[in-house]
Amino acid sequence: MAYNPSLPWQSALQSLATPLDDATRQQVVAFLHDAVNKGHVVPQSFLSQSQQVYRQVADVRLSTEIKRMQNRIRCRRISGQDLLRLPMPPSSDQERRRLWKTLQQLKIAYDGLRGEPDSLEARYELGEEIGQGAMGRILRAVRRSDGQPVAIKILHPRCMDHPP
Repeated sequence: MAYNPSLPWQSALQSLATPLDDATRQQVVAFLHDAVNKGHVVPQSFLSQSQQVYRQVADVRLSTEIKRMQNRIRCRRISGQDLLRLPMPPSSDQERRRLWKTLQQLKIAYDGLRGEPDSLEARYELGEEIGQGAMGRILRAVRRSDGQPVAIKILHPRCMDHPP
């Protein structure tokens, strides 16, 4: 299927649930990232429609890109700003405290997502730890929807519980 960039974001999003060659998929994902970054999507509509597409795709890379777009929208909705576009590192104590407060709000909001039908525990059967690093640990898991083995990185609590 050839992708037509003049189509609205809804059509582009739905096209990801269809078989696409790599180049076309990359073009569609880039178009959607751009639409999300520029605020050209209706947030609630994008979140619900992208979740439907997310459930249909088996490609881990594509699933990751969809989650990145969803997280960017959620961050904007919760914090009123795009955390991926902030100047880093914060230059003053006041900026660090403001960023820390925002991150805590996001943590509370995301903790509230646990137990929902699309939560980590609902979507994956978690297995043993297969690795560990400075920021987190990596678990073996199986995606419940299709039995696909995956690896999931879980951040250490200290990465979120201590201000910079």
